[in-house]
Amino acid sequence: MSLLDAKEASVFGLFQPKVAQSVIAQLIRGVAFLHSKGVVHGDLHLGNILVQFPTSIDRYSTAELRERFGEPEPEAVVRLDGKPLPNGVPTHVFPPGWFGVRSEEIAFGEEKVMLSDFGESFNPHKTLRFSSKTLPLLQPPEARFSDEPLSFASDIWTLACTIWEVLGQRPLFDAFFPNADRVTAEQVEVLGVLPPEWWVKWRRRKEWFNEEGELDVKPGTSKGLNCERKTWGQRFDYCIQEPRDEAGLETVTEIERKAFEEMLQSMLVFRPKERATAHQVLHSQWMKEWGQPALEESLNTSRAVPKGEQIQ
Repeated sequence: MSLLDAKEASVFGLFQPKVAQSVIAQLIRGVAFLHSKGVVHGDLHLGNILVQFPTSIDRYSTAELRERFGEPEPEAVVRLDGKPLPNGVPTHVFPPGWFGVRSEEIAFGEEKVMLSDFGESFNPHKTLRFSSKTLPLLQPPEARFSDEPLSFASDIWTLACTIWEVLGQRPLFDAFFPNADRVTAEQVEVLGVLPPEWWVKWRRRKEWFNEEGELDVKPGTSKGLNCERKTWGQRFDYCIQEPRDEAGLETVTEIERKAFEEMLQSMLVFRPKERATAHQVLHSQWMKEWGQPALEESLNTSRAVPKGEQIQ
């Protein structure tokens, strides 16, 4: 089960506060480890972050698994042209079973995650990569505007976007049918004007902004942005605080919010060379005071749970 699976199975798409803190800490540590080994993941997003099963699942018999998760359901194999199946083709197949849980049901102490899908990974010292294949809304701006090859900083950008989604319900940059211009417009709306050499490269900027970077969308147009700019703080409330309050979960305190925003804003700097490194993120105030303590408490909690009692 991926983090995306867990969120999509939920009504609110939220993790318990301490679960979210622990998951974020694990992601930061994981990316820092990769970077220390000279590896850029290249495709960080919720769908590529897997939640490990509790070890207690190994003690379930086949009958107990079926009782807990349901019977396998066969689906008939049918040719599109309606003709009979050729010899050797099975008449039925069994889709993989759903062994996951809703995001809010992941218990504190069970949120052990791992990075997966290294198909886009590369060593920037050996391989020159100029394009990003990750989800459009998460792609770093240098993949579109810079002539320099991608490096570790591109992971930091996508990591920041992913961290935001772990803590909250909605993504930081959001758009239906997110083409390259729409994604850039979202980035500028939240973070401000692009570096000058990138700003002039963006030919369609005037469809959304004036030359000072102020939102300039005429009412009634279909450019995708509201006519009123939604600041970082407003997005934090809309994506994180308000959904948590609606779901009856603890909201982020002002002191944690300040540290969290400082960490993410250091990761979402337009120029890659000015972006925080994984090592710097690992030693940020938020990691020291919230992320790492939550992870350590989670590890102690999982050790204290009696065997066989981890799956509810």
